[in-house]
Amino acid sequence: MDPASRLGETSKSLLLSKVAAARTLNVSVRQVTRFVASGQLAPIRLGPRLVRFTPAELEAFVARQAASSRPPEWPELVGRRRRR
Repeated sequence: MDPASRLGETSKSLLLSKVAAARTLNVSVRQVTRFVASGQLAPIRLGPRLVRFTPAELEAFVARQAASSRPPEWPELVGRRRRR
């Protein structure tokens, strides 16, 4: 029996970790970090390195991305040359 069921709570968490957010959005953890750094995704900061996300924020993020007609901005590739 898991601890959440013993306390009568649901196993659904109010706050999601970066890994859980990435799994929910079906992207990598690194991409979630990029979304946070660019300001597209707003985390709840519980400490200097501890960030969590609400399910409502993830839903709003997906809605904003679906409403925009262009894909999210990707960082420039620096120091890479094209082959001719």
